[in-house]
Amino acid sequence: MGRDAYDVVVSGAGPVGCVTAIAHARRGASVALLEANPTAARRFAGEWIHPVGVAVLDQLRAGRLENRSPRCGYGFVLLPPGQTPIELAYSDGVALACEHHGIVAGLREAAQHRAGVTYLDRAHFVGIEGRSVVFEAGEQRQRRRIRADRIIGADGRSSAVRRALGLPEDSSVLSYMASIELDGVALPHEGFGHVLLGGPGPALLYRVGRDKIRGCLDVPATLGNAARRVPFLREAFGKVFPRELRQAFHFSLDTGKVCWAANRFRPRTHFGRDRTFLVGDALGHVHPLSAAGMTMGFLDAMALAEVDDVAQYARRRASVVPELMSNVLLHALYADEPDARAVRRSLLEQLRGDQAGARRMLDVLSGRDPNPMSFVSTFLRASWGAAFDTVLFGGQGLGRAGMLAAQARWLKWPLAAMVPQPLIRAYRANSFSDRSPLPGLA
Repeated sequence: MGRDAYDVVVSGAGPVGCVTAIAHARRGASVALLEANPTAARRFAGEWIHPVGVAVLDQLRAGRLENRSPRCGYGFVLLPPGQTPIELAYSDGVALACEHHGIVAGLREAAQHRAGVTYLDRAHFVGIEGRSVVFEAGEQRQRRRIRADRIIGADGRSSAVRRALGLPEDSSVLSYMASIELDGVALPHEGFGHVLLGGPGPALLYRVGRDKIRGCLDVPATLGNAARRVPFLREAFGKVFPRELRQAFHFSLDTGKVCWAANRFRPRTHFGRDRTFLVGDALGHVHPLSAAGMTMGFLDAMALAEVDDVAQYARRRASVVPELMSNVLLHALYADEPDARAVRRSLLEQLRGDQAGARRMLDVLSGRDPNPMSFVSTFLRASWGAAFDTVLFGGQGLGRAGMLAAQARWLKWPLAAMVPQPLIRAYRANSFSDRSPLPGLA
């Protein structure tokens, strides 16, 4: 069962917890890695790791996972209805896409074989008492205690470590996502994630195995329970699927292999307290359209292993840019108000004609480029382009003045990215997926 004292205790042996344990062990720490439910990995969860996240795995010698899935993610392709596709390629590196349980199995194996890491199976975190972690061990749930200099919560959106710190449960439901599998078919643009536009919400397709494609169909929570049924999925998303994939899409729905998960948003505000830290989804999470969850968690792990306290960690991981990019992109691509449609047209035209700008946007979204001005330049151009079209061609029912006023609300995200970090940190907890983290930018 291991020792009674370690330098570090990590609660949660998912992808982020394993990387956190390995990162600390590589710096000479003794680490206890606790996992409450080893079978929980067989669920619908993160399966795409951006190149900057893959680079973390390489730096830590954490295993390339090629025996589970090849590195096949060159970027994303946007598929607007009735228009030519728009390629968003990474400026450097290749992403990895793999079924979630395969990623967990590979990284858990790497952690268990890392010198300095002790893996404790069926160890249920109970609480923190002083400098000790209290947990229940094994089938009999015997209560145990481990003393540690550092305690890390890598236990996901419903983090028990976060609750033990008394931090607010400020995670809000955005939508519900249906997972389907398409077997034995080819993607129109192999090697890319496919973002299908024109549905009620995001639809994302990507390869997770030699003969398997994952389909993620997002249904806004505002549509109610009736939308979370197969007939709705068939009608609402069937029309936006590429023609060569529609038969496989309908077959997947007919066989009943549909899994659901709730998509949530939590601003990355509370990094921990005293000697207890949060990483990954326990710290914060955005809509999975960005596919950034695991990558952000890996970057959290690397930063945390290199700092001494919560204040230093917060400064290293305080960038609001990936969060803002994910939120504004979600609304720009899928909201159906007239001003959103105008911004969407402008953004798609901009991305189609500016490959450097497309790469820059993907670098921001994937966490490679935290520079606020990279984000600001992309969406200021799209917003001003929409405003220019409004002045020239009118407001599509709202009138020019009404459309210009509506489009002004898109400026709240780039403006929020330009303010000083201390001001962002003071108000960030009040942000939501469709609201700026700063008061007055509504």
